[in-house]
Amino acid sequence: MHLTDHDLRQLDRDALSRLGEEAVRRLAERLLADLKDARDRLNQDSRNSSCPPGSDSVYRQPRAGSERDPPTDTTPDEPPTVAVGETEETDG
Repeated sequence: MHLTDHDLRQLDRDALSRLGEEAVRRLAERLLADLKDARDRLNQDSRNSSCPPGSDSVYRQPRAGSERDPPTDTTPDEPPTVAVGETEETDG
């Protein structure tokens, strides 16, 4: 049901004016379906598709409350605090 690149190149104001009302309606339905599919593909990321997380766009901001990025008590610039007299235990 998708329009090919050739079909889209053929569409212009003159071509549309030559179409009958029913043909314009069918064309509008095909264009709407193509637009919805294209938007669905653009909105896919690793959370709603089988794509790995590394394929996510670096330009897209993470959503608030994302399961992948839980809130932390410290900002990235601050090291975690350790109480005086305590040391962090490390394995090894």
